[in-house]
Amino acid sequence: MELLLVLLWRFWFRRNRAVHSAPLLSVEDTVGWSERFLVDFQAAVAVPSVRCDLVVERWLAPSPGWVKINSDVAVDVRSRRLGFGVVIRGCTGKVLVSYTPLLLGLFSSDIGEALAILLGLRLAIDMGLSTVCVESDAASVVKQLSSRVTSCSDIGLILDDILSLVVNFADLSFSSVRRSANIVAHGLAKFALSHQPVGVRLGSVPNSLALVVLDDSRGCP
Repeated sequence: MELLLVLLWRFWFRRNRAVHSAPLLSVEDTVGWSERFLVDFQAAVAVPSVRCDLVVERWLAPSPGWVKINSDVAVDVRSRRLGFGVVIRGCTGKVLVSYTPLLLGLFSSDIGEALAILLGLRLAIDMGLSTVCVESDAASVVKQLSSRVTSCSDIGLILDDILSLVVNFADLSFSSVRRSANIVAHGLAKFALSHQPVGVRLGSVPNSLALVVLDDSRGCP
C-alpha cells in the first residue's frame, strides 16, 4: 500500500512535467525513484526494535527508565467473549496499572493477542509513558510485527494500528516470551472473563494475582 501511494504521487509528478512541457520521465525511472524513496522513508521513521526470542522463562524487570507492558487474551468460546489482561510495571517490579477489559465476540487467538497489545499501548499513551517494552507470549504476532509487512486482513489492520502508535514513544520494543514469563497478564485475562465490573486499577492487580506479582519482583532493585 505504501509503495502504491508513492507510485501514484510520482506518476502525478510525471504527468505535471508533461503538461508543462518538461522532459518526460520514463516509467522505469519513475518506478525506481518510488522504490528508493520508500526505502529511505522507512529507514528514516521510527520503528520498533523487535526481539523474537523465546528463551525467557520468567518475568524480568525492565531497565531503569523503562516500563514493561505484558498482555494476554483469554477466550470463552461458549459465551463468545474475549477477556484481555494488560499490566504495566516499572524497573522495581511495582505495578503501575492493570487493565481487564471484556469484549463480546469471537475472534482467532492471534487477533485477540494483537488487540491485547494494542490496548496495552493505548493505555501507556494515556498514562504519558514514553520508553516502553512490550512482551507477549504470542510469538506469531510478534514475528509479524517484526517483519512490518502487513496485509488487508483483520489482523493486518490491527497490526497497522499497533505500528502507527510508534511515533508516540521515545523508544519502543516488542518481545515474545514464554507463558511462564507472562503469568500476570494471563491471570488478568482470565479474571476479565469471570468478574464484573472490569476496568483499570492504578497501582494494583486483583488480590488473586498479588502473590504472582510479588514472586515476579523477587530480585528487582
